Amino acid sequence: MLVPKLRRALLDDGKILGVPFVCFMKKHIYDIAIRGRYNKGMVLQNSNNSLPIKIAVIGSCVTRDIFNSSFCPDYSRFFTCGSSLIQGSLLSLNSKTFEVPENDLSIVQSSVAKDIRSEMNREVMRYIQRQRPEYVIFDFFGDTRFGAARLNDGTIVTRNEWKLCKTDFYRQNVDVEFFPGTDEYFNKWTSAAQLAVENIRHYSPETRIILHDVEFVTKYRTKNGEVRSFANSASLSGLNNWWSKLNAYFAEHFADDVICVRTPDLMSFEGHPWGVYGVHYELDYHAHFLNSLIRLALVDSRTSYANY
Repeated sequence: MLVPKLRRALLDDGKILGVPFVCFMKKHIYDIAIRGRYNKGMVLQNSNNSLPIKIAVIGSCVTRDIFNSSFCPDYSRFFTCGSSLIQGSLLSLNSKTFEVPENDLSIVQSSVAKDIRSEMNREVMRYIQRQRPEYVIFDFFGDTRFGAARLNDGTIVTRNEWKLCKTDFYRQNVDVEFFPGTDEYFNKWTSAAQLAVENIRHYSPETRIILHDVEFVTKYRTKNGEVRSFANSASLSGLNNWWSKLNAYFAEHFADDVICVRTPDLMSFEGHPWGVYGVHYELDYHAHFLNSLIRLALVDSRTSYANY
């Protein structure tokens, strides 16, 4: 139960990450509005020290970076991200654990090895079962960019060309690869999505499932401020059609809430910490998403308290 987790959610300068908020109290029910600076005397104390709110991410850097102090310096005032499946496929999420030899992991970057270990140990589902986070946030980059594969022993893994596919383990054990964009993949994905959500609701029934509605941008800003199109912008648009199909299905059938803060002029930029790429957005995007999540949590808190 969220109440009263966000009684101390407002920052000292009267803004949340640069966006001004107002908090009103009426019979312990909290409403918010983005219409001016709040009165500091109205800031309430979090009497049970229940912040931060627990989060799990099943998605990619575009979601995980919201809970990264390099992108959102004050996110930890509100949330803690306890576990993530980065760039993973939902087909893989529901499969059994697997083991990549340490010799394979030792030759890749430490961050890559960490992500491979997270997938092979199914860490995010274990976290959800044990910690019962308030929110699980999904995006479907992995099922748009990479797809999945079945190993010789029947295990399903993400066909991640940047990570697992580079290992001898993958090359020696892969049986069948499944590529996004086909009816076969969509059928497998919808079944995987249903099973994933059923498992979350079984082990953590009060967890709310959020869809982060994102897509590839097709333009980026140079260091000189010039706007350019990606050389593969047509390909990215095609991937977006598929991604939109996954988002629409998940939003209709499974998501408790959808957060979409994309704007028509959203783009990448050359100064991004991870480099120019279709889901490496300009940095103010992350603050806008975080503000939307805070608003959502406040509404949930108010509703939970009213029903308590």
